Order: sequence, then structure tokens, then C-alpha cells
Amino acid sequence: MVYTNDFETVYSHYPLKKGKFQAQKTWSKLKQDGQLPEADVMIKSIHDQIKERRFLKSQNRFCPVWKHFSTWLNAGCWTDECVFTDITPKAQPKPQVSNINNLYRAYNVLVACGHEKFEEFCRGVNLTANDREAVENKYNLSFNVNELAQRAVKGV
Repeated sequence: MVYTNDFETVYSHYPLKKGKFQAQKTWSKLKQDGQLPEADVMIKSIHDQIKERRFLKSQNRFCPVWKHFSTWLNAGCWTDECVFTDITPKAQPKPQVSNINNLYRAYNVLVACGHEKFEEFCRGVNLTANDREAVENKYNLSFNVNELAQRAVKGV
């Protein structure tokens, strides 16, 4: 006896449409033996496996080919655990890029007014920590060591 309604419903969700006749025979036997779960359980499993394979492909990882539906049924693949069903590739946060004018202004504030005003300015324009560091590095590297040594000797 073929349980066409449930079989057709589940089969319509399965991505590999080959060997339908054999799949119907396998379905009937498993159904007769009471080994098949409800259709919605199998459909959820199929969709989870589809999601997992999409994820694996998106990560350039090994992704097994689909079994024929009769093989999938005989192997009880609706019980397979899908590790990657809830994992979606997360968008990488875009690095905050400060306005170039703010970088120049921050540098000028640091040179003219000192570190305290520089920090205040950076907070006011939401300058990132990386940009603050870059401005400070430029400030520190902008001095000629020989010139500073000569000034120290002269007492300037």
C-alpha cells in the first residue's frame, strides 16, 4: 500500500528527484513497519540538511552529494544531526572610518593645545581608537630627533 499523500508531500521537498518508483516502494515498506516519523519531521530534516549544505558550500567546505530518496529513507537520514543549520555567515562589521578632515583637525589640536584638548576633541567627533593612535603616532614621529637634541643642548 502506497501512502501517496505523505510520500508526495515529503518527496516534493527532497532536492534530488531520481528513483521515485524505488522511493515509493521503500516508503511503503517503512510505513508498514511503523518506522517512519510524521511527514513534518522529515520535511524539517530535509530543510535543515539543505541549509547545512548551503552553509558548507558558502564556506568552501566539503559538502556530500544528495543520496537517492530511497537510500535516504533506508538509512534513516531524517535522524541525522545538522550542525550548521542555525549558523548564518555574519556580516563583518565595517570598520569605522573617521572623516579625514577630523584627522587633520585632531592632529592640529594635539600640536597646538596638547594631549588633554586632543582627547576632548576626539571624543567630540567620535574618533576611533585606531585613528587616535594614528594621529598620536604621526605627532610623535613628526619631531626630528636631532633637532630636539640640539634644542635641549641650547636650552630652548
